[in-house]
Amino acid sequence: MKYYKENINVLIDEIFKKYPQRKNIIYEGYQAHLNKIFYSSIIIFLTQIDGISNELMSKNFFQKREWQKLNLNDDIKSKVAYFFLKSYFDDYNNEAPIKHSLGKRKNWKTSYINRHQVLHGEILDFNTEENSLKVFSLLVSLAENLEWIKNNCIDL
Repeated sequence: MKYYKENINVLIDEIFKKYPQRKNIIYEGYQAHLNKIFYSSIIIFLTQIDGISNELMSKNFFQKREWQKLNLNDDIKSKVAYFFLKSYFDDYNNEAPIKHSLGKRKNWKTSYINRHQVLHGEILDFNTEENSLKVFSLLVSLAENLEWIKNNCIDL
């Protein structure tokens, strides 16, 4: 959290440079986060993750996890990118920061964030700074890496 809190201004500017057509809506999410309106920041950031993924890969990042089945190029950055994405969603001791399987949603904790539950109104207690920064960190990471992943991972 400390890294994203200290660097949010620089990181948001980088996203604006890469996706100028998304600047207005991402800026609104950024402002919501700064003003501690975390319901709004989380929802906006989640929708833009979907939008960037669809724009670059014609795939919904959260629902179509073809990247989990990639044949990777034999270089280290390709493998790091894969495991980076995997780390957001795998249930290591039921501690995945972003996504849990449908069966695990019944035992939800507010320290987890799930796109489906948020955007479909299934949960109401996700409005924390930590959750907003988790989703922001994924947005930043995808903005920085998704185009590279698309161009360097076979069969995407």
